[in-house]
Amino acid sequence: LPVLPLPPCHLPMRPGGVKRSNTLDEVDASRWCITREDLKLFEREVREACAQGQIPDSSEYPNPSHDNPKYGPNIYAVNEHYIKPATREAGTSWALMLHPQGLPCDVFVTHSWAEGVFEFISKVQRVWPRELCHLYCCFLSNPQNGDLGDVIGLDPYHSPFAKALFSAKTMLVVSNRKNSIYTRLWCVFEASMAVEHNKKIIVCATPQKRAVAVYLVPAPLFIFGGFIVGGYTVNGLGVIVGKWSV
Repeated sequence: LPVLPLPPCHLPMRPGGVKRSNTLDEVDASRWCITREDLKLFEREVREACAQGQIPDSSEYPNPSHDNPKYGPNIYAVNEHYIKPATREAGTSWALMLHPQGLPCDVFVTHSWAEGVFEFISKVQRVWPRELCHLYCCFLSNPQNGDLGDVIGLDPYHSPFAKALFSAKTMLVVSNRKNSIYTRLWCVFEASMAVEHNKKIIVCATPQKRAVAVYLVPAPLFIFGGFIVGGYTVNGLGVIVGKWSV
């Protein structure tokens, strides 16, 4: 079993800057992934940190549902008060801290950091295909300490996002109550790349009556970029499954 990250209250603080682990250079970004059990572990640790009052709401991105156990703090707050402290000593990402050799990516998740972390986890768990084992999730897969620009680089097509998505069989699109994920340019880029490489796309939106609306809101962006949405169905869980077609 991997060594579990310590809860934030017990994390040793490393003075003198941020350490960078060799795993970031030695392990291809297409392997910066987590398992279902890792996601459950992450949820347990974040809930524990919340219960201990260690994750305050983000002042820059306030979340009205911060204290609601169904939604929880947004990813901005979780990153600042849990992920960064938990990974600072290791000098790597949360995923590589658990799996230093990495795990081959077969499912990629695109989302907005504005959603509550428990809302996000619940939706991912519902739509994660059973036959796929290893998930790339940016805030857990990428290192969050130091200059992320050094990791991403200047060419988005050679970024960790692109390498993981190219390796993945399926992309999960996780909507939220706060905003359209396509207010983030990275999400638009990921959608474009998924279309370009003919990835299966699963869109999760709840409740069901809002699913189609959430799905169609970003459509003008894709039409503007030369893409047309097509071939989708809504199942009983409010999950839209289909292919984006050019």
